[in-house]
Amino acid sequence: MWKDSVGSRAVYVRADVHPEGRDGDGDRDGDRDGGIDGDRDGDIDEIELEMEIEMEIKIELEIEMEIEMEMELEIELEIEIELEIEIEMEMEMKMKMKMEMEMEMEMDIEIEMEIEIEMEMKLEIKMEIEMEMEMDIEIEIEMEMEMEMEIEMEIEIKLEMEIELDIEMEIEIEI
Repeated sequence: MWKDSVGSRAVYVRADVHPEGRDGDGDRDGDRDGGIDGDRDGDIDEIELEMEIEMEIKIELEIEMEIEMEMELEIELEIEIELEIEIEMEMEMKMKMKMEMEMEMEMDIEIEMEIEIEMEMKLEIKMEIEMEMEMDIEIEIEMEMEMEMEIEMEIEIKLEMEIELDIEMEIEIEI
């Protein structure tokens, strides 16, 4: 409380509600202790409050920064996961391509084997034809030999007939 005179009478007013805050300590807050918070203990609660608010704001900012960093880390993790998925898909594609190439190679080998089998069959057919031709030649040779034998037989028969004729002629001549 402090005393003020209004006109001719004295008026007592609470210092912390004085409109101008004049309390005799020179700081116009009504507490007479030199502080600026009005509670007569000389501390600076408003500054502490402002510092606490600033600290809370800093903490909130740090939390926001941590959240942002966590979000960035999550985004990086998502990107890494996407990259891993892409790498896995590429590996799967490469494996599929490798399998396709192996299948093509197997098909080529099968085709080559089929060609070899066909060639073997053709060789067998050719050998059979050659054998048949040899047999034909043998048959021809046999037929020629038979013909020769027949010719020889005919010649022998003719010779015999000639001999007989000769003998007959000799007999006739003798007679």
